[in-house]
Amino acid sequence: DDDGGLVRTWLSNYEFESLAHAYASSFHWSLTQFTPATQNVAPVTFNERVFASAVVLVALITFSTFLGKMTTAMTQLLNLNAIQYQQEMTLRRFFAEAKISSGLAKVVWMMFRRQHRLHERHNKIGFNQIRQLVVMPSDLQAQLCHRVYSECILSLPIFKAAIRPSTGCMRELCSVLTEKSAGHGHTVFSAGTLAKGAICISTGQLLYQTRRLTDPVDVASGVWACEAALWGDWKCVGTLIAQSATMWVGLEHKALLQTLDQHATNHVCRLIQRYVSLFVADAKQRNSDGDMTDIAVGEEGEEACRRMVTEAIRTAGGHRTSRECMSVFGMLAKRSDK
Repeated sequence: DDDGGLVRTWLSNYEFESLAHAYASSFHWSLTQFTPATQNVAPVTFNERVFASAVVLVALITFSTFLGKMTTAMTQLLNLNAIQYQQEMTLRRFFAEAKISSGLAKVVWMMFRRQHRLHERHNKIGFNQIRQLVVMPSDLQAQLCHRVYSECILSLPIFKAAIRPSTGCMRELCSVLTEKSAGHGHTVFSAGTLAKGAICISTGQLLYQTRRLTDPVDVASGVWACEAALWGDWKCVGTLIAQSATMWVGLEHKALLQTLDQHATNHVCRLIQRYVSLFVADAKQRNSDGDMTDIAVGEEGEEACRRMVTEAIRTAGGHRTSRECMSVFGMLAKRSDK
């Protein structure tokens, strides 16, 4: 097809008012190849038809890839917010069924959203939150727990003095720890409750209050609370409240005794047994003086713990077996709550 000796193309087949009009039309045509839109400019020659077909194929692949990624991203975003959405729906349903007033519901709703934001912003990822780690073989889990929790175990002076980081006893202690988390305002324990074991704060800020102290005490990460519960029955004398997103690990009395019985050496048992006897005597004295608390308060409390550990190292002796030492622990545990 030619007209006056000139080959007709899609440039000559359409009349453009100016160069700007031609550029706008070409830009419009290129957009229509990537989207389901119409355009009156069409190829005329064979080469133009091949070029247009190639562009359509490239546009089809590009647009499909982009659309697929957008869909995947939106699905992931919905999945991330699914738990929060379900909690919000449950809370709304509770407000409606319980006929909660709008004023009270608004206050509770604001607190709920605030705690969620603080939890997402400051909360540390815990070992039990990763499903793939929980289903791993037990020996591999033990290695991971040892790497994650050994520093926490060693922050208690008696464990740092008695148990070496690389021993099997340390690995087993790390394996029996339980991990928990809570948001702002959560009560970790309250006065009068029976503690099953001690806890070590991993992250967050907490506030400890008791009638035996004039002012509340700020509790930060690395602090142990309710150590007395490791050596016997113990009722908390104060209240520990989270002031931010908080995570802690717990070591129960029974799990500790079982681990020491099965994995601790005679020397470790003698040292801990001596420390427990000193701890019980100190606790009785402090309780009679009205100074007993669930945590070591201030430098004086920390120094008292170090002093008992030093004395236990100096005076630990004898040739008791591991089983005999555990029976001594049992007797001390019964005596500690009297």
